[in-house]
Amino acid sequence: NPRPDPSQLTRWQAWRSMFTAAGVPLIAANGCFPVVQELLSRGAVVVMAFDWPGSAESMFLGRPVALASGTARLSHMTGALVVPVMRYLHRWRPRTAFGPPIDPARHAGWPDVHVAVAARHEQWILDRPAALEDPRRTAAWEASATALRWGAPPAAEQAPPAAEQAHRAA
Repeated sequence: NPRPDPSQLTRWQAWRSMFTAAGVPLIAANGCFPVVQELLSRGAVVVMAFDWPGSAESMFLGRPVALASGTARLSHMTGALVVPVMRYLHRWRPRTAFGPPIDPARHAGWPDVHVAVAARHEQWILDRPAALEDPRRTAAWEASATALRWGAPPAAEQAPPAAEQAHRAA
């Protein structure tokens, strides 16, 4: 996995230590899809990032975005609810907002679950534009995030393996 640039390192370390302190194991991205599928099938709670590059073409914030599909696919496959989560600052203190659960049983398939997850995040961003991180930051979308489209990484960089995309996606 790419590491953040030095300006992001402190934040990245704080993020990892938050999970470690809570006793939440981190799963290696490479080959994680079946591991996460098994955990969800057993009723485990899994935290996944939805807003990473992937193969699910979506309209997001008024532009085409190729988002990862792992969250929606795993939810649909296992029946697991998706609870959208947003982190933001309020008076310089980090806050966490939880959206209402998205039940895959109420959707025709994983693409509909994906649209519902994207819509929840899009509304949060529209409500709190300052909460949107720069998608061009290191280890995110970087040069593939343009004013017109967020897409695949530049040709010089290869996309991560599908399992890593699934891990990043949800």
